[in-house]
Amino acid sequence: MLSLVLVGCQTLDREAPADWIMKGRVVVVTPEASQRLSIFWRQNSQDFEILLTATLGTSVARLVSEGDLHYLDLPGEPRQFAASPAQLLLEATGLNLPLDSLVPVFRGRKQSGDIGGWQVSTLATDAEGRPQRVEAYREGVTIKLTVTEWL
Repeated sequence: MLSLVLVGCQTLDREAPADWIMKGRVVVVTPEASQRLSIFWRQNSQDFEILLTATLGTSVARLVSEGDLHYLDLPGEPRQFAASPAQLLLEATGLNLPLDSLVPVFRGRKQSGDIGGWQVSTLATDAEGRPQRVEAYREGVTIKLTVTEWL
């Protein structure tokens, strides 16, 4: 099963924009396994699209939230819908992605500490104060997110 959580950090002097596009890498470490994925995250106000790919660009999942419509595309499976994106991922893949807690982090409202039940630490930011390296920990799961490019 796919396991992944994304996190970010705040800007130091100002609130980050409501819209962003980022590319990066995510490492998920659980007591059972370790997984490396690439991520593409496009945020447009409250709407978003997150693409997860494995080694060599193999698609793992595409999560989309547009208003009250939340759906997940998995390779070779019919599109799945749910009332919330986090619940959709959890039910379809076992993936715990606490978006409601983490989007405000990218917007500059939080940097480190307990965020939605995850202990988040910002390890590095770029010259504009955007997250570059972030780690999160909860109940034996460690997430390492490295942003490679802000678009």
